[in-house]
Amino acid sequence: MGVQVDGTFYDDYYFAPHFQQAGYTVGVFGKHLNGDNPNCPPPGVDVWLANGGGNYWSPQFAWATSGGTSQSVQFNNCSDLGGPCYSTTVIADTALNWLQRLNDTKTTHQEAPRKPFFAYVAFKAPHIQDGPGWPVPLPEKQYV
Repeated sequence: MGVQVDGTFYDDYYFAPHFQQAGYTVGVFGKHLNGDNPNCPPPGVDVWLANGGGNYWSPQFAWATSGGTSQSVQFNNCSDLGGPCYSTTVIADTALNWLQRLNDTKTTHQEAPRKPFFAYVAFKAPHIQDGPGWPVPLPEKQYV
């Protein structure tokens, strides 16, 4: 049984609007609220790559930027890794690319300083649960 997540939760209790009001840019990457995720970024989130845990291999995520339309993206062709994409690598690479883009924003003494950022990064792996029906952890080849 999942937690009921409604507009009140996101408007009153979710962390991102509070960071946004303090001047932060916010990115959410990875496992988020298990199966109770909205398809679009919650209020205060500028970049959204999230799922409820999903598959280790060839993961599917909701992807959107603030004010944009969310799309479902499946990562299944990571040729540089020699096979299907691994969830932890997709999440890490996306978060690191976002941070790099933030860092690459040039500022001078005449421009406003860069905004502070908050990155929520949550991986499914390692993930071990007791009981029937829980997934068996499947590490990426380089971490076996």
